Amino acid sequence: MKRSWGIGLIMAASFWLLQPQGLLANVELLRNGDFSSSADFWKKTDYYQSYEWGPRLAESYFSVQDGEAVIDVLRRGQQAWHAHLLQTGLVLEAGQEYQLSFSAKFLPLPGKALAGNSQQPLTVSVIREWGNLSVYFEEVVNLAKPDQWQTFSVNFKAPSTDNYARLDINYGKHG
Repeated sequence: MKRSWGIGLIMAASFWLLQPQGLLANVELLRNGDFSSSADFWKKTDYYQSYEWGPRLAESYFSVQDGEAVIDVLRRGQQAWHAHLLQTGLVLEAGQEYQLSFSAKFLPLPGKALAGNSQQPLTVSVIREWGNLSVYFEEVVNLAKPDQWQTFSVNFKAPSTDNYARLDINYGKHG
């Protein structure tokens, strides 16, 4: 088994509908964002060259260990979205403010040296689940140091209502 990238990702996430201060409590929209229910509600996908399941361009393995998502990335593919962890079924309301937060770290897989500056990019996005694949939010974040937790948090307003949105955490090839 060829390991071209050779890292493991570990993460936990939350996605909140923010309410005006003092009126209502914020509402958590992710199901099992803390991975306390194993891999329930999460899906890992790797891209194949064709819909007929041709050669696999990306290869990763997803499990939950001790309440943390663990992703072993063996091949990153050719685009950031070629390998990703996602959750579907999110509902967005136009004009509402949302906060996406997650913590992640990366670990070199045994026997693999880290290339270059050792930063590992992730593209985090909220998109339409099907159809025109509208992008409501997208940001590239860099995990800067191996084996150190980093927390990322960003607020954004939904430009339109969507009953079929999804969260993508893309860890395929960047650049």
